[in-house]
Amino acid sequence: MSSYIDPVFIQVCKDLYIGNKQASKIREYFGKKKWAILNLCGSKNWFEEEDGFEYGNLDIDDDPNEKISQYFDEVMFKAERLLQIGYTLFIHCNRGKSRTYAFACAFLMRIKKMKLKKAINTINRKAYPFKLNMNNGFKKQIENYELETEGIEKNNYRFLGEKRNRKMNGFYEGLC
Repeated sequence: MSSYIDPVFIQVCKDLYIGNKQASKIREYFGKKKWAILNLCGSKNWFEEEDGFEYGNLDIDDDPNEKISQYFDEVMFKAERLLQIGYTLFIHCNRGKSRTYAFACAFLMRIKKMKLKKAINTINRKAYPFKLNMNNGFKKQIENYELETEGIEKNNYRFLGEKRNRKMNGFYEGLC
């Protein structure tokens, strides 16, 4: 029995795409744009030697006990900085269903100022018929993140990365 998974590459909005590990390998999907790729599963960064590709790596497990919310502020701050200089963000994990979904919701809430319900509806509408399914631990963290982000003005970040456990490397380093 094969463990092959079809590639998933979905445009959520003008500057955000989501997908899975298989899509992250297909050069044709990326065209000539500049890409900031958030790799959430520790897989290979296929195009890191090419101009126009910046990678951020968070090797996190799809486990309800994984504390992903500790990365939201820093990732969104860095992603916004890259968007300002013409990059498009592609977020992926192994299957593109749970970790990717959570970080895409965080992006839409922080960068696009959406409420969580609208972020979820936007992603689900764009992803249909592909089924996304955030695990319960991530759902709780993203719900708490919505409460934290309410009323925060654009670019008024309460955290820029100095205090958090650093599992991240890649395009996030040195941008502050």
